[in-house]
Amino acid sequence: MRTSCFIPLITIIFLWAGCGISNVKPGDEKPEITFESIQPSTVKDFLTHGKNVVEITIGFKDPNGDLGGDSTLVVKALRTPSSLDPTGGISKYSVPDLSPRSGSKNITGKLKVRIDNLFITTLDTIQVFPYEIYIIDQSGNKSNTITTSPVTITLN
Repeated sequence: MRTSCFIPLITIIFLWAGCGISNVKPGDEKPEITFESIQPSTVKDFLTHGKNVVEITIGFKDPNGDLGGDSTLVVKALRTPSSLDPTGGISKYSVPDLSPRSGSKNITGKLKVRIDNLFITTLDTIQVFPYEIYIIDQSGNKSNTITTSPVTITLN
């Protein structure tokens, strides 16, 4: 008789212990980004033709709502390294404060990144490359990395 009472007691202990476990999975506080667009996809070389601008639009989701302030958006041009580009194709941008003032911390939206004065870093008359982008939020959580469609820079 004692054995039959013992089994339900063990089951209740396991169920009770399970109630204290959070449903939040590790990594759920990381922001998530998606590639939306790059406009225009072709520009004329800045050094030959003057000012040009490319705008990249990315979507974002942040479950803990701490994008902005000390957050950093990292954009890397995936092209052959060159002495003409001392940054190695990497640019860092501050993210405007997107934290909600009240209510749900789970925020979503779109960010636009403006890249000015693109130029060819090789001896070619055309250069084609995508960008790689990620965000680091105020808590130091790094988002997934996305790759844009390619941008083309031409001399003509």
